[in-house]
Parts: sequence; C-alpha cells; structure tokens
Amino acid sequence: MSEDSVGVRRHDPVGSVPDRTPGVVVVGGGAAGLAAAAAVRAAGVDVLLVSEGPLGGDCTWHGCVPSKSLLEAAAAGLSGRAAVAHARSVVARVARAENEHAMRGAGIGVVRARAMLGAEAGVTLDDGTRLSPELGVVLATGSRPAAVEGLPVTGATPDGAVVRDTDGWLDGLEEHLDRTASAGADGPRDVLVVGGGTSGLELAQALARLRAAGPGGTVSLVERAEDLLPDVPGAGPVLAAALRADGVRVLAGTPPHLLPQLVAGAGLVLLAAGRQPVLDVLGPGSGVRTRAGAVVVDAAMATSAPRVRAAGDLVGLSPSTHVAVATGRVAAAGLLAAAGPAGPDRRGPDERGPVRFDATWVPRVVWTDPQVAAVGRVPGGPGTRIVRVPLSRNDRAPAATVPGRPARSRGGFAQVWLDLADGGGRLVGALVVGPQAGEMIAEVALVGRLGLSVQEWVGGRVGLGGTSAHHPYPAWSWTWALLADRALAR
Repeated sequence: MSEDSVGVRRHDPVGSVPDRTPGVVVVGGGAAGLAAAAAVRAAGVDVLLVSEGPLGGDCTWHGCVPSKSLLEAAAAGLSGRAAVAHARSVVARVARAENEHAMRGAGIGVVRARAMLGAEAGVTLDDGTRLSPELGVVLATGSRPAAVEGLPVTGATPDGAVVRDTDGWLDGLEEHLDRTASAGADGPRDVLVVGGGTSGLELAQALARLRAAGPGGTVSLVERAEDLLPDVPGAGPVLAAALRADGVRVLAGTPPHLLPQLVAGAGLVLLAAGRQPVLDVLGPGSGVRTRAGAVVVDAAMATSAPRVRAAGDLVGLSPSTHVAVATGRVAAAGLLAAAGPAGPDRRGPDERGPVRFDATWVPRVVWTDPQVAAVGRVPGGPGTRIVRVPLSRNDRAPAATVPGRPARSRGGFAQVWLDLADGGGRLVGALVVGPQAGEMIAEVALVGRLGLSVQEWVGGRVGLGGTSAHHPYPAWSWTWALLADRALAR
C-alpha cells in the first residue's frame, strides 16, 4: 500500500494495460478526464483512463474540495488544526468515490502512468507501451500553478518563509501551524497570499478567520490590479470591505518589485497567481496545435489532429470544475459521433445534432463571504440596459443580520444587463454579490440559456403566466422578483 499526499491510501500496482485495444484512451484523471471516461463507457465503448497522478485532479486534491472545506471550517469557528483535519477528511471521502477501485467498478480501465501523444492518435506510456485506440483520444491533462517571478514554487525563502503554490497550500498551512504552535498560536499568522483571483481570495478569507482562534499575525492579500475582480463591475469594493472586516490586509495595486519586501516579513507565502495548461502530453508529431499556452479546440472540443479531442483546463476556456466536466462530456460525445453510432442516443428531439460547448451561460463563482457570481456577458456592453437591486431591499437581509456578527448582505446587490434591441427585456448577463450568490446564479443561467425575456421569466406585468418562476419569500432568490418588479416598472 502507498499513501497520497492528503492521506488516501491506494493499492500498488494501480493498473495494467488491458489485453484488448481500447476504443478510447483518456489521458488525465481530473474532472474533465473522469467525465469523458464515464461518457464513453455509458455509450458501451471500452475506455482506458491514463493518469499520472491520483484520480480527481486539482479540484479534489488541491482546489474546490479542500478550499471550500476550509472556508466552512473557518466559518464554524474551528481552530487552524481542526480546519486542516476537516479539509483532509472531506478530500479523502470525495476521493474514494472516484479512485481506481470506483472507476474499475464502473467498467473503466485505469492505468497510473505518464503518457505522451504521438502521430495518428497514438499514445505512448512511460514504460514504452504504445496504445492505438480504435476511436481516438481525449486529452485532459489539466493545469499546474503559474510561477511567480523571483519566488520558488515550493520550498523556503532565504528569510525562512515557507512557500507553497496552490497545489501544496494545505501541506504548507499544516507545516506553518506546526511551526507557530510552539508560540501558543493555533491559527495561521504572518501569511502572505499572492494573487487576487478566486483561489487567493478564498484562501485569504479562510486563513484570516482561522487566525481568530489564536493570537498574533496578519493575513495579507497581494494583487497587482488596482481593484479586486476588476472584470466584475462593482464586486471588488464590496468584497474588499468584507475581507478587511475579517482582518485581511488587502494590498491591491501592488507592483511586482515590492513583493520581495512583503515576502521577507511573512512566515507562510501562498502563491495563487493563476494556472497554466499542462502541455507535456504533446509529443513530436502529435499534430495538436496550441495558442497562448493552451490547446486549440473548436466548439466540439476537436483539436487540429484527427481523432484527438481535448477538454478541461488544457484548452484554456475557464479554470472551473463544472466547465471541465461539461467539456469532457462534449469531447467524448464528439469523438463517438465522429466514429459513427456507438450506443443509444439519450438526447431529446430538440437536442439532436452535433454536441457543442457554449461558455456564454456558464456561471463563474467566487465562494467567499459574500459570494460573487456572474453569468453571461458581464459587463453587458453597449446596447444594454442595467437593472440593479440592492440586497438590503430583500426582507431576508435584516432577518439574516444577527447582532455581533458581520452583515454579509451589506453592500451586496443583484444586477442584470438586458438587451435594448428587443425592448430591453432579454437577458444578456447577470451578477450577484452576496450570500448564496452561487446558488442564485443558476436560475439566471437557465433563463439566459433559454433566451427568455424578463416578461417570460416572471410571467409578465401581472406576475402570473405559463412560464412564470415564483420565488419563495423571504429567500435570497426573492431578490429576482424584486428585480423583475423594477425592470417591468410594476
């Protein structure tokens, strides 16, 4: 038996190449690869999943699962050590549902190896084994943390600060807690988070909240841009205020040359400066074209090489798990369709035809407190009308404001952009900043995907109708009813 970095035990050897030629080879065992492999197997086609690391990828081991677990633990008032233990236990639970044993139980072959794509959709493993799948290959090798100039990806600075990227932050946090425990602190202190993207924002807030369990230290968030989330209008100031209320020192607009002196005063430095697609899988003669460090694909996830599709972070569309899952399924469907009928078509009559991925109505969420969620064209641009409602107009806001606790709805709002070309009623984009924004945005994503106008969404001026969405009072989603009232002037 051997043990992966967060404590999930696995059997060795972890797989062998099957005797028969697989129909499809999927390279990469993260969210996109798992989704692609499951889709191929559901169509009745043999599939072999080749993964260099443990199945689950970044989301399970380093990203979504542990970071959201840490946020929940911090909100519940756990100590730093208890929060790390909680995060590791959740990772272990999720990983068990998608490990080699679970995949083989679902009829998916698994081999743990490094793979390289060659000519004619051939895949060579690091032991020299060559695979020639009958239908083709899905590449889903994911991404790795981007480097920050002048800092090691992992290790320590000359001043003794522990440095970890977003693939090693949990280990780095635990090491830092061990170092500071002798001083009587059971929470991270003197922490510098470099990068104000989704990961950096979430980690900074969680670590600041965990600091309340013990004395001393400051959590600082460093961002080069002048504002947090500059591409999401109006969200940055609200989020910055919330972070400062939690004790985060927000250093937006920090030029790179000042970073060394900030690092010198930190005990733990977490690098959250984005991620880069892993292109090592592309061997000589693969025929796969890249641009700006990512694999070039069309809407069906087809690459420039015949019988080769790509999905997930590798194609550079959006570094999120739900996009990885969706593109993995599209890549599998396209590969099977190009090869001819491969099982029952479970789509409805309105869904027939080529399967394509459209990122327009895919939500983007930052899971801080308050949450930030956007979908569609944000900002809407010329020819659009803005309708905005502050969350304070929803009676849920005062109900959720408990004495002695921060009012997380303060400054929050819901906003939509409507297309003026058709009377100002059809949705172009939406933004929510506040509690449960990540849940609220899903409804609007569907409204936009269906091309509904506000009138169709809420049933017209009287608020009743065949397609009307009725929002329960006083849920946070009641905000959409208030926004519709404003949009329809009723």
